[in-house]
Amino acid sequence: MNDPRNYTAFISYRHTEPDQRISRMVHHALEAYRIPRALRKDREGSRLGDIFRDDEELSASPSLPASIEQALANSQWLIVICTPAAAKSLWVEREIRTFVAMHGRGRVLAVLAAGDQNTSFPPAIRSSDTAHSEPLACDLREAKSPFSRRRELLRLVAPIIGCAYDELIQRRRQRGARIAIATACAIIATLGILLTTAWMETQRLRIAESIALSEQSRDLLAEGDRIGAIQTALDALPDSNSNPLARPFVDEAQSALADALGVYPSADAHPYQFRARYEHRMQGRIEAIAISPDATLIACRDATSTIDILDADSGALVHSFSSDPNHIMARPELLIPHAQLVPSFTGDLVLSDSYLLVSYSYFHTICFDIETGDIIWSKAHSNASGHAISHDGKLASIASRNGDAKEGTPDTLLLLSMENGEQVAEIPLPMRLNDGETPWFNADDSLILIPGTDTLTIVDVKEMTAHMMPWNLGSDTSLMEIESGIIAAHVDQGPSSSCTVAALNLEDGSLLWSTSIPSSEQSDEAQEGTQPFVLPAYDGVCFLVTGAMATVIDTGSGEALETIRLPGNTIDAVAPNLTFPEGPAAAYITLQDGSRLCLTYAEGQLGYAELEDLSGPRLSASQKTETGGLPAYIQASAPKTDGSALEVHKQVAFSAVDGFEPLATGLSPSFPNVDASRLLFIAANPAQGRNQNIVFDTQNLENLGAIDLAALGITESVGVCASQNPDVIVFRQQDDSDAFTLSTVDIEQGDLIAQRTWPAEELAFCSTDPACGLLCVTYGDTIEVLDEETLETVADYRNLPVTSPRIMGAIASDSTIAVLLGQYADGEHNLALLNRATGEFVDDTELGLYSVATMSGASAYLRLDEVHNNLLVSCQDGMVRSFDMGTGDLLWEYPSDVSAGGYMAMSPDDESVLLQESSGRFVALDANTGEELGVSEDIPGLLQFTAPTAESDVIQGFYAIIHDDGTYGLGLVTFHLAEDGLHIRDNIPYGVFLTEENDRVAIWHSGILGSVPYYDYRDLRVLAEETIDAYQAGNQ
Repeated sequence: MNDPRNYTAFISYRHTEPDQRISRMVHHALEAYRIPRALRKDREGSRLGDIFRDDEELSASPSLPASIEQALANSQWLIVICTPAAAKSLWVEREIRTFVAMHGRGRVLAVLAAGDQNTSFPPAIRSSDTAHSEPLACDLREAKSPFSRRRELLRLVAPIIGCAYDELIQRRRQRGARIAIATACAIIATLGILLTTAWMETQRLRIAESIALSEQSRDLLAEGDRIGAIQTALDALPDSNSNPLARPFVDEAQSALADALGVYPSADAHPYQFRARYEHRMQGRIEAIAISPDATLIACRDATSTIDILDADSGALVHSFSSDPNHIMARPELLIPHAQLVPSFTGDLVLSDSYLLVSYSYFHTICFDIETGDIIWSKAHSNASGHAISHDGKLASIASRNGDAKEGTPDTLLLLSMENGEQVAEIPLPMRLNDGETPWFNADDSLILIPGTDTLTIVDVKEMTAHMMPWNLGSDTSLMEIESGIIAAHVDQGPSSSCTVAALNLEDGSLLWSTSIPSSEQSDEAQEGTQPFVLPAYDGVCFLVTGAMATVIDTGSGEALETIRLPGNTIDAVAPNLTFPEGPAAAYITLQDGSRLCLTYAEGQLGYAELEDLSGPRLSASQKTETGGLPAYIQASAPKTDGSALEVHKQVAFSAVDGFEPLATGLSPSFPNVDASRLLFIAANPAQGRNQNIVFDTQNLENLGAIDLAALGITESVGVCASQNPDVIVFRQQDDSDAFTLSTVDIEQGDLIAQRTWPAEELAFCSTDPACGLLCVTYGDTIEVLDEETLETVADYRNLPVTSPRIMGAIASDSTIAVLLGQYADGEHNLALLNRATGEFVDDTELGLYSVATMSGASAYLRLDEVHNNLLVSCQDGMVRSFDMGTGDLLWEYPSDVSAGGYMAMSPDDESVLLQESSGRFVALDANTGEELGVSEDIPGLLQFTAPTAESDVIQGFYAIIHDDGTYGLGLVTFHLAEDGLHIRDNIPYGVFLTEENDRVAIWHSGILGSVPYYDYRDLRVLAEETIDAYQAGNQ
């Protein structure tokens, strides 16, 4: 039978992947293409016309089917998808030869999708002589982005509409722009056009440069260079939005700068995140690092005997001290004469909130004032084994090896006033000091402990006396104070090394308990120089970390409650009492290879989470701090690979970012109402043993009160149904007998407006999304359309001619109802269109030809485009299709499988279709034509809902994500639908909603709901400039 249809083009391809996928993409792009008005000539309409693409695999036959020959005869052009597989296809070769015999070689267009011309062009179009040139090729091999693919496909469009490719490109660049130039002089007009074109090209280059700078900023941040990342992202932003010649704004730059500044919580599954703050570089290899108790200052000493003091937050250089005596001493003649004296800073750095103590050539202790950089005092003494500053900052202690064994004089502990260096006391010690035996103040500064090789010396600060007790834990000991005394740990070196942990009563020297923790599983390299860490977890329990082992110990009995193996040898550990609200005890561990772990103990289980890695630290120091009244943690480290670099990372709780304001606790995110004016959270009510819905105003995040579901008789299997009325919510529930109940609730007052129940035997069901049109309930052969407030039936359609499959859902518009028919068992679901005026099904609609990809009701894979009266359907064949809701005609289709946990919705302005596949690929389509407007792979999770923002072309999307360790996360993205595609402007981990005025973002984690300021690029620019100014001021 003759095919009466004429086709603009016939697509010939091998019926295997990836050829099939590419052919579908080309087919869709050509049929969706709109011809510029000036190039339509005598054409009717703006489209290219029908494109033929055969979906059926051809059988083994010596000739083409008659239907294929007829389609080739009725086609003006032949488009060949060229791949190595297509070059070997018998049927592709026959289709080409048949078309060439009918229309000639000049109407054959090639799409090079893989390989090259030699390997991918079928023999029928491969030229072997100069008489016949090879066909024009559209090259999709390197066209990775939607923009580059669209640009290449214009090579097919140009000959079809009869214009030059360059002309199409130029028109595409100027799409949407209308330039009216009034002129009386042709020369001036030409000059104006040239200037406009040059300006447009300059802006295009600036946009490309800004995007590249944004990527570079992210790379610098990942490498730990926060200041460089801030500066680079700043360079990618416009100086002023009012200057027409300024650099254009690109969304990627705003996102990169927000990340570099750390204005939002960072994306990590753990409640405590680490951020690279900056890198500080010294002239020589760094040999010592210290952090002040309040974590505001960092001191580091290098091999050139230079000490730098940094502002811990910004990295600004506060002071730098040289060991040259003429630079640091007002009276260098005070130095103790020594034949081998080499002026240098030596040993560890002792840093308080206000002072720095440093040993100068072993025979001097110098105290620097951090605020002024001046030397407050210096103290000459014999060789010191160690220094300490009391917790209250009033006393300095120096363990001085000034005794003489021959003369019988003892070594002493010097106590000095930190204010002026005056000697408060010199306390004789009952033992000889060795190198590295450092004094240690207890928590209330009443005692000073000096662990030795085989003795522990205890100094009573008030009485100025010292006594000694037996000790077998050595001087390289980790100490932790408990109420009854101290806990100490020491690693015994050797082939069967173990760690001894003991608790001592400091009053009488008695041993409270002792425990040996084997560590024989460690490698010899890990054992050598292994340092123990005893860390407080919470009352009654402590962590012991040694080498590659971690143990939880009962501090009362010494019992080892649990031991686990770590993935490497520990070089730094700290537990700054960072117990997350209602969460586990935590400690932070750094391994030799740079891995950072969070050790946790909760509900009797010891474990760890892997955090970001450092670059193989050789030295590391850590300190507890606070941000916004919440605990935080800072770490400074010197990597093995770059000895002169100091890398600083800071960690904060998600709710400790600047500007955080708490809103409520014990909540879980739920959903917004239809116009996104209200946001609901689910709150557990332990006292009542039931759930409530807490309502927030999205304009200002005001808590509007609770909807007490149980008090309203809404108790079991609660879900939310469709509601196009922003003032109400329709809850659905199904009890144990399968009776089905709907309840309408005033969203702001929390009052029950109406409630209605359908008997169990009716197996009633209703759609669950406002995008599914009017509120419908289906059961048996009946569909009821309800008033959302009263739940009264406004229209019903009974005795519909359906027996099997059954009605599984309904999407209702004012004129028609799309009825979903199917069975749960076989997964086959189809749509039928019901005319509401006649109450009868519409015959022979294209809508009924496709199987719907759902087994769970209508709402997941059907969406009503009310503005255009179209129905979006996710089909089982991996296509999304749009149908006319009045006639059931197919309007367009697009290859996107959103059936497996994906997302499909209309944009807030109803002009675009938003799709996200389970792989994360996100697409925006023109709602009228199905034309691809933009694609993004950068949304971290799967979208749950989208909503408008204060900017009409910017949409916010709430996403959920399941991390590799099984934990659940969420966040908020904003994306800009621009003329040149889709751009992610913000990614805010833990974000839930951006307020109506775009001034604050609601964030949520572990039941805590709060808000932080929202920063646009102007806000970020101000903050970035302040940060860089502070850094540069300190480093001049």
